[in-house]
Amino acid sequence: MKMRTRTALALSGGAAALVLAGLVALAVVVVLLAAAIPPPPTSARVTPAPPAPAAVAGPLDAAAPGGTGVHIARLTGCIGGLNC
Repeated sequence: MKMRTRTALALSGGAAALVLAGLVALAVVVVLLAAAIPPPPTSARVTPAPPAPAAVAGPLDAAAPGGTGVHIARLTGCIGGLNC
């Protein structure tokens, strides 16, 4: 019975050592690949966004004094709760 326990511990210890060695090798590969990627150039110019279009004025309101182009809002329907 002692021999089986020792064998099991030796095998599991060996398997753990192999897993650990594999993880270390994977970490080394990841570090080497990350080091191989060149950093982006620092002098890269970013093209500025085009300017926003100017607001389009609506038709002149005939009721506005002097035709200032200001839209005058009018109530076109009844609002609930008010005596219409």
